[in-house]
Amino acid sequence: PVDIFEFTQIKDWLGGEITYKELQICAENFEDFFFRCYITLEGDLIYAGGYRGVKATVHCDAPWAWQNEEEVEYTFDDTSVPHLIQFNNLSADSEYLRPILEITSDQAGDCSIVNISFDKRETKFTSLMQGETVTLDNLNGFIESNTGLRRVSNFNKVFFKLIKGMNDIAVGTNISKIKIKYQNAKRIGGGFY
Repeated sequence: PVDIFEFTQIKDWLGGEITYKELQICAENFEDFFFRCYITLEGDLIYAGGYRGVKATVHCDAPWAWQNEEEVEYTFDDTSVPHLIQFNNLSADSEYLRPILEITSDQAGDCSIVNISFDKRETKFTSLMQGETVTLDNLNGFIESNTGLRRVSNFNKVFFKLIKGMNDIAVGTNISKIKIKYQNAKRIGGGFY
């Protein structure tokens, strides 16, 4: 049996705050993945003269686990010509992958990227400053510039999305660096990993 005071501390730790926390399974093949969940306690398990456990339900924010955030960075020395990059979206999410983009302009002017694989959708910023880095959070709809300027009016309002599988992306002229930050969904357990 577990001491009642220790048992209470464990219950407070498990279900004390109803907010999503990261739950990681400590086992081989699962070290790069976690679930976002919260736990609700349903009752104590008492038998053989003492407290032995607690019945609980785990509530997850998605039907899959999340992979730790990853990023890939591309730098371009010659910004007078467009460049083609490829990105393989391996996420199990049923929606499009909507990464965070950091786009750095080489000279003052416009910067655009086009996902050729997704109906040639163009994400574009106009009238950026030389060396300016714009961060576009395509999931939450946030835009930030390292200059402190508001760039919503410079944005064409086409958020960048990646389809499942290989994406061909045209990086326009005047972009010296682009960073893609993303988090894959992964179905694990039941033979899915």
